[in-house]
Amino acid sequence: MPGAPDAAILARLRGSGETLVTRDIRFANLILASMTTDVRLAGAVLIREQRMADPEAAWGHYLRQGAESERAVVVVQKQGVRIRRVE
Repeated sequence: MPGAPDAAILARLRGSGETLVTRDIRFANLILASMTTDVRLAGAVLIREQRMADPEAAWGHYLRQGAESERAVVVVQKQGVRIRRVE
């Protein structure tokens, strides 16, 4: 949904149970904040790499670790994976 308003993306995520994959840190933080009050949001995967070759390495870390993105924002970088869970 490139270019779609944040509200439209959030509405789709609430209705579908899909996990968002993004490079937009601001939107990933919005998802994390929204999950504290909205149990219907599944989570997000934030890819923090900017150079074109690096997201593939970061995604490989995510797949190898088997990180669970349910009710969390998983931050993937070429150095590894961090998980920010909703309490």
